[in-house]
Amino acid sequence: MLIRAATLFLLLAWSEVQAGSNEAILVRLYHAQNEGVKDDLRDDEPIKKSLIEILGYLRYHQLGSSYARLDTSEAQWLLPSSAFFLQFTVSDPATSAYRFELYQDKQPILGGEFIPKPKIPLIITGPMYDRGKLVMVMTICLKKDIPAEHLRPTEVMKVKAETRPAAEKE
Repeated sequence: MLIRAATLFLLLAWSEVQAGSNEAILVRLYHAQNEGVKDDLRDDEPIKKSLIEILGYLRYHQLGSSYARLDTSEAQWLLPSSAFFLQFTVSDPATSAYRFELYQDKQPILGGEFIPKPKIPLIITGPMYDRGKLVMVMTICLKKDIPAEHLRPTEVMKVKAETRPAAEKE
């Protein structure tokens, strides 16, 4: 069953953006929990304080990350981790709105639409997961500013919107 992205937390007011070929959306997927998971966010990272204040969880284990290009109208399949994949498509080119669906084991578990804004992370809370909660953080940034460990071109597969990744065809 698809759980709609009913809880979207914005850290700041959003401003208008025009997506260009130098921009991308960095997608980070976290497992939020109070104990039992490795905490991958340093205490001095600004996003950690916001996540704790908004969600109440103290530890954030990064399950994975990937990026989506903003200069294409084709659907993109991102593999932020081995257990989850994300479909990313343009929903309204006139407003730079995007649609996403997060899948686990070939089942959609979270979906929604958003308009990305520069330098303002979008925090999306997902379903409960292993005594905690899934949290997705999306940030628009320049491709040149994405850390090398997040640039995994083999994880971005451009496909037509009506097709599914190979893993789902099995």
